[in-house]
Amino acid sequence: MHRVATIKSFGSQLRNTLQSTFLVSVLGFLTTILITRVLGVEQRGVYTLLMTIPSIIVTIGRFGFAHSIVYNINRSDKNEVIYTSFVVAVLAGILLFLGTFVSLGIFRFSFAENINFYYLLISGLLIPMFFITDVLYSTLQGLKDIHYRNFVYTIQSAFILLTALMVSFFWGSSGLAYFLIINLLSYIVVTVLCMRRIGLDKFNTSAFFSFDILKQLFNYGIKSHFGNIFKQLSYRIDVVIIAYFLPLKELGLYAVAVTFSEVIWKVPEAIGIVLLPTISADKNISSFQITARVSRMILFPMLLVCGCIFFFSGIILKLLFGEEFVAAQQCVKYLLPGTLFFSLWKIYVNDLIARGEAIIYSYSSFISATIIIGLNFILLPRIGIIGASISSSAGYIFATAFVMWKFKSYSSISLSNMIVIKKSELQMLFQQPALIINKVFK
Repeated sequence: MHRVATIKSFGSQLRNTLQSTFLVSVLGFLTTILITRVLGVEQRGVYTLLMTIPSIIVTIGRFGFAHSIVYNINRSDKNEVIYTSFVVAVLAGILLFLGTFVSLGIFRFSFAENINFYYLLISGLLIPMFFITDVLYSTLQGLKDIHYRNFVYTIQSAFILLTALMVSFFWGSSGLAYFLIINLLSYIVVTVLCMRRIGLDKFNTSAFFSFDILKQLFNYGIKSHFGNIFKQLSYRIDVVIIAYFLPLKELGLYAVAVTFSEVIWKVPEAIGIVLLPTISADKNISSFQITARVSRMILFPMLLVCGCIFFFSGIILKLLFGEEFVAAQQCVKYLLPGTLFFSLWKIYVNDLIARGEAIIYSYSSFISATIIIGLNFILLPRIGIIGASISSSAGYIFATAFVMWKFKSYSSISLSNMIVIKKSELQMLFQQPALIINKVFK
């Protein structure tokens, strides 16, 4: 009965998450199109850089707390986990913000010299907000309040799109600073909504702070911390390297190419979000089969989507972003193999993290980041932004192969059962989408 209840809960949460993910993806993609068209190639490159830097800094400073909260919140006093992690997020966010501007003043990075200080300041303010909302989202995930977590994501995406429309109407191409402010305000909205949902009383009682809990969070989080760093480097370090080697116009083109990968990843990311707390609460042999079945079911449609984008990328880029972005189509094509493989990584790595094997996440992310950074320094100066796409794909493929090998070792499930869709499952994919999830977990 417990297994049946777990599967039903997983199916329900997954349906809700997939629905929310679809809506968030549409809203996010529309926002990307809007901002890209308004800013143009070079300003789009600046915007990408200013949004990337805070993200990398937060990843370096958060010590794997996101995964640790999900893992520990049902194993310790919930109130202590919530309050302790929140206090750490606030303090660490402020320190990282101050440290960033001290570093900019000392090292005088070349890319920063060409960017308005006002823009850098707004970008820096995103650092504590990224940290705080990351902890709050993870708290909701750990509490299995996936439905509300999805609701807040949707509200945030809708807020950004609607306010971006207003900025585009009133300020047009001069609206870069306003687009940054919009993102900052959206994270403030998220913080308020999440804190109210979790309970404001959880955040105003200092007695909930526990050094023992802090130690637990740190001890588990450190296992995945380096994985978080290397994963974020895998996602974003190419942006910084491109900004170092090439004009910001090239970065604008590459940023649009990466947008396709980020949209494709939304579905496997949604599955991973639900898998992590579900398997963490019920780590049994049968749950290996759930993960493998989901993987098989997701690979086929992902392959179809990647194939369509490969053949029609030029038309899609021109239609959505304008003529000047058609030059990004080769980048899109070279990113697609890695995007497809990394979709599976997002599923299998969350399964392993939930089983306490966060170190595998770190190893795989290290593999990915090392390959991407190394190849970028070799290829970027020679073949430009296409080199960044090739580097990313290579890193993603090797990282996925490693994680799937480890999953196979733990589960004893054959590789064919991990990736080859069965005839009955293929038939499901052509039935009404609303029935698919119910039948998968029947």
